Order: sequence, then C-alpha cells, then structure tokens
Amino acid sequence: MKKLQISLWLCCLVFATGCTEKDLAIYEPATAGSSIYFADKFDGAVIGTSDVMATYKLRQISLGYVRLELQDTLIALPVRFTGNAALQDREYSVEIDPASTMQQGKHFDFVDKHPVMKAGKFTDSLRIMMHRTPDMQLDTFSLTLHLRPNDNFGTALQWKKLPSGRDSLDVIRYDLAIDDVTGIPGAWTDALVKPYAKDYFGDYSRAKFLLMVQVIGMDPDVLAVMPAATADKYKVLDKIIVWGKYMAYWLGIEKQQNRIHYDENNAEITMGTRSY
Repeated sequence: MKKLQISLWLCCLVFATGCTEKDLAIYEPATAGSSIYFADKFDGAVIGTSDVMATYKLRQISLGYVRLELQDTLIALPVRFTGNAALQDREYSVEIDPASTMQQGKHFDFVDKHPVMKAGKFTDSLRIMMHRTPDMQLDTFSLTLHLRPNDNFGTALQWKKLPSGRDSLDVIRYDLAIDDVTGIPGAWTDALVKPYAKDYFGDYSRAKFLLMVQVIGMDPDVLAVMPAATADKYKVLDKIIVWGKYMAYWLGIEKQQNRIHYDENNAEITMGTRSY
C-alpha cells in the first residue's frame, strides 16, 4: 500500500478544508444542536470515492523519505460544527483512544492543551506535533482521536453517509498511523531502471537517497515509485542520468571544502561510476 509521503520541504502538514453556509445548513441546529465533527472526513464522505474512503478511514503518514534533520512534523486536523458562530471562544473536547500505540509526550503532543473554537469562527485546527523517534523505524504507531461532547458542543452528527448510501464515515473519530520506515526505492529494484540507478547513483543507502532529495529538491516519489508504463520509465532514466552527474559534481565540491558526507554505515557517500 502506498503511504502518504510527507514532502521534505515541509515540516508542517495541514489538511485544509473550507466551510460554507450550505454545509452548515445540512443539519438543523434545533435538532442537532452545535455538533462538532472532523471537517475533512465529512467532506471526504461527500466525495465518496473508494480511494477517498480508504484515505479517511485511516490516514497513513510515512517519514521515511523526509530528511533526517527534520524531527518534528506539525499536523492540523480541521474541526467544524453545525449551528451558528458564537460571540465568545468555546472550548471543545478531544479524547485519545486507549488502544492508541502512540504515546503522548514521546511520539506526539497537542500544540493547544485546551483547543478552542474562536469567536465568530466555524472551523478550528486541532494541531498535533508529531515527534520522530527511533522506534518508528521498526514499527508503525497508531493514534485514534475522538471528539467528545461538552457544555459547548454535542456530537449528534457522528456518521456521514456516502452519496451511494452503502457506506459511511465516523466523522467524530480520526485514525492516524505513522512510521519512519524507508523501503528500497523502486529505481533500485525495477528491472528496467535499476541498471541505470546502479551505474549513476551507485549502491542504495538511505542517507544517500535523503541527501539527493535535499540537494536536488526532487519529489522522492519520482525514484521511490516506478510508473507502470515503459514510456514513463524512460523519462525516469533521463532524470537518473542528470541527477547522478550533478550529485557527483556536488559531492566533489563539498569534498574540496572538507565537507565529506557519510551514509548510515559511516561510509563516504559516492555516486555510480558513470557519473564521474
């Protein structure tokens, strides 16, 4: 299963959604009250395609291709409510499911200890700071959050049906899974592409790959996930040749300045023989 890859240029991942009066009018405040829910899950159910459903039933995050110096990642989950905006700030309640394997204070922290829906607003962002820990390289950790009723908000709007009516999403529950596992990118394993990766990039190492992503500024998926069509693979070969030669040049300049880069095995990072 392809996991959601977090772009290396970002230390913040924000799931943004809008809020319209039409959305809010779907549920009458007189019957549902001010019911709070996760906005992107609700909007995903409105779209209702199979890939959207899979995404929102479990949001998967992989730090495997994020450069190593980025140790913290900010995630913002939009929260919305039915009914009218208030003239004052209103606190809402979030509960961590006891079955979660992520530990608060170790793997994550809430940025706001007491999340608040601001006065005059219909949407807030529940902000979570994810901490990159060594055990994430060995296992996938889960975090399940539940919106709970309090004096300000109810949770009468729990399920949002798909347009087909055959399935629905629990919109007051959010499931996250995170790891820091890096598999060998497809460029080093694909039958057509791997001879070029060997010749221009050399042997694979995680540190080398992350350094390439950082220096070149490329999308890691270009080398991590190979396209199915042969014609598209040939386009990847062109990039491999250019990137391999550039990295060899860059590493040479770095070495002249006494900045030698090493991989996770303390071996000097070099490129493939055809890049020199």
